[in-house]
Amino acid sequence: MASLLSTIISVFILLPALLFIVVLSILLLLRKRRQTAFQQAADISTIFFILSVYFLAIIIWDRSLFFPLIVFMILCFMLFSWIYWKEKSRFDFIKIFRGFWRLMFLIFFLLYVCLMMYGIITSAFSLLGQ
Repeated sequence: MASLLSTIISVFILLPALLFIVVLSILLLLRKRRQTAFQQAADISTIFFILSVYFLAIIIWDRSLFFPLIVFMILCFMLFSWIYWKEKSRFDFIKIFRGFWRLMFLIFFLLYVCLMMYGIITSAFSLLGQ
């Protein structure tokens, strides 16, 4: 059972878009509102996109970007919090974190797509060069 669970998690880290589609499909069956289903699917799959970007960077460049990714996320959270506070004149942690988390989904989804394309193209060129 543990082996099956670790395999499923590994597949979803490798292909977080697949997890997003599976979760979105399930939530669309259970929920009436498409927007809520999309937001919840994004919330659930964000951690897998972050992990996927981390591991893709290791595969592509043979080095860990853990510290830069954490610093980037902390800086984004601070900037997002400051902007929210300036606009609303209050600090609502739940709303700030929800907005930050969805921003991370967007950023890491785009990074995932870019890194996948970069990895595929560089691998293809290296194979053609041999």
